[in-house]
Amino acid sequence: EHNFGHGKKNLSTVFAYLMMLAFLQIQQRCCNLFQQAQMKAKRPSYFWDRIRNLFFEYRLKNWETLYGLIAFGYQKMVAPPYDTS
Repeated sequence: EHNFGHGKKNLSTVFAYLMMLAFLQIQQRCCNLFQQAQMKAKRPSYFWDRIRNLFFEYRLKNWETLYGLIAFGYQKMVAPPYDTS
C-alpha cells in the first residue's frame, strides 16, 4: 500500500539518499571545514554548485580536500586534474 520509491528497484536509491542526508547533517554540525566552506560560498546553491564542479574537474582523494578547495580557494590547495584517459 505504501509507496517507498516506486517499487523494489528504487528502494535502495531512497535509502542511499537518506544516508547521504544523515551524513550531511553530521557534517553541518560537527565539521569546522565544512562550515567554513559553506560560509565562503555565502549561498547554499553556490556551495552545492562548487561541489558539483569540483567533482567534475578534479580527482579528490577525500572530503577534506573538497571542503578545503571551497573554503581556502583553488590556489592554496592544489588538486591534480581528473585523468580522462
